[in-house]
Amino acid sequence: MNNAPKDEAKPVKTVSVYTQTTKSPEEIKQAPVGSVECIVQQVPSYYHQSFMELFPSIRCEVGDLNVLTLCQRSKLDSSVYSEDMALEREQLLKNFISASMEIVSKLISAGYWANFIDPASGRAFLGTYCNNTFYETDERYRHLGFKIEDLGCCKAIIHRFWGTNVFVGSIFTDAPIDSPLLKNIFTEDVSKN
Repeated sequence: MNNAPKDEAKPVKTVSVYTQTTKSPEEIKQAPVGSVECIVQQVPSYYHQSFMELFPSIRCEVGDLNVLTLCQRSKLDSSVYSEDMALEREQLLKNFISASMEIVSKLISAGYWANFIDPASGRAFLGTYCNNTFYETDERYRHLGFKIEDLGCCKAIIHRFWGTNVFVGSIFTDAPIDSPLLKNIFTEDVSKN
């Protein structure tokens, strides 16, 4: 059992990228298939070291590591395997990698460190290879606002409104949560995909 405090993360800021504005929970709940929600929050201090192990060549102080969680609403339920679901997830993976590469590039160009986790391998996309992973059903997602359901044969991540009709990926950065760059980067880049 994990003894980590439950609410140590700073308040979550939610940006609904598909309309380029911040949305209310009810509007996010009603978002159409294909919508993207970005949740920006500080990595809880009790998980700082665990997340930094994903990026062994980077040094970042506790409180300076932030995670941008991109949630794409899927048409098909990820907890029920089918060939159509697998094809949809493959396309959502491509969308995530494309958007993440643009976002990370923009953050690095502005002088910040940034990297993202390849959901297919669970490893950092850029930089030094390591054995540490962060998959979509990793228990650490529980402390980033998601539920993880054990289905017996596998696990599924559960979005607070979209349930298991979601594809989740994460970008890590030392850019401040309230920086104008983070507030505007999503409407400039993610909405293109």
